[in-house]
Amino acid sequence: MKPLIIAHRGDSGSNPENTEISFKRAVEKEADGVELDVHLTSDNKLVVIHDETINRTTKNKGEVKNLSLKEITKLDAGSYYSDDFSEEKVPSLKSVLEIVSDMKIINIELKNNKNNYEGLEEEVIRLTKNMGLFSKILFSSFNHYSIKKIKKLDSKAKAGVLYKSWLYKPWEYALRLGIKNINPHYRAVNRDIINECQKRNINVNVYGTNRQDKIKKLIENGVDMIICDYPAKSIKLRNKLLKS
Repeated sequence: MKPLIIAHRGDSGSNPENTEISFKRAVEKEADGVELDVHLTSDNKLVVIHDETINRTTKNKGEVKNLSLKEITKLDAGSYYSDDFSEEKVPSLKSVLEIVSDMKIINIELKNNKNNYEGLEEEVIRLTKNMGLFSKILFSSFNHYSIKKIKKLDSKAKAGVLYKSWLYKPWEYALRLGIKNINPHYRAVNRDIINECQKRNINVNVYGTNRQDKIKKLIENGVDMIICDYPAKSIKLRNKLLKS
């Protein structure tokens, strides 16, 4: 059913982002997939957290890259949202993948646009292959060199470039990179771009809005995926529009 509705950092509108409960709720609400953010710890382990620091979503301060997996997965990652979620911790990528393994799409954003994590791409590919989930993964990043590296490591990897501003003829850029997905901000896409991409079998996966009027327009324009914080609302809207 098109477009696929992807839960941004899990069901993050109603739960603390990038936590196990957020991903469990996304599964329960029957989102088609999830989007999540991955960093490397000081001991080269994969953790799911958005920022380069732990300052915003935990009660501690510091950079993810300076903490070990054991240290970071002990941190309270829920109280910033509500005291009801004080038991939620920063999860490892492995623990999140175990929760969402039956979903159609798992969009892993490689967070190496500010910190250049040496070996991040190799570690994510290795883990997803070991867990038998590689074929479900859509690798994405604002660091387009990282996406090119993913394709070099495995040409079968599904990969997409994230961007915020208008990109000139993004279908040509995608083909030059050897990828079949673009992940633009909703303000940087229109029906013509969508059509030109889809003519070339390039998926248009849009992020950046939870407004129902904007999501309605994206659905009507035929995007392939919508990445949003309130998946249940978007699923309801999509199903209503597809029936009419």
